[in-house]
Amino acid sequence: MATITTPVKGFTGVVVGVHFKDGEGETDNAAAIQYFERHGYTVAAGEDPAPLTQPAKSASKAEWESYATQEGKDIDGLTADQIKALFIAPEAPQTPANPETGKPGEGTDPDKTEE
Repeated sequence: MATITTPVKGFTGVVVGVHFKDGEGETDNAAAIQYFERHGYTVAAGEDPAPLTQPAKSASKAEWESYATQEGKDIDGLTADQIKALFIAPEAPQTPANPETGKPGEGTDPDKTEE
């Protein structure tokens, strides 16, 4: 767990999901640690931070911001959904199964007309 000290002495609040009290907070989130290092916070390393993993779809905006920042994405002004869209591919529409073989993706195209 790394101890983070804010550049603003005595700051109390939350930054990229890390809670600070009187200018100090702790985290083991690799993305948050790298964010703090890039933005002038003092980072006293404890154990090695956990490897970076993509947050769950239902994760908080702060978690997605931290992850996106770690990945080098410019997220200024983006909503949580817009940040998620940078990493989560839209689901492909399912094509109907072929009624004769039952194999998926071989169904008829409803937009095609038989000739």
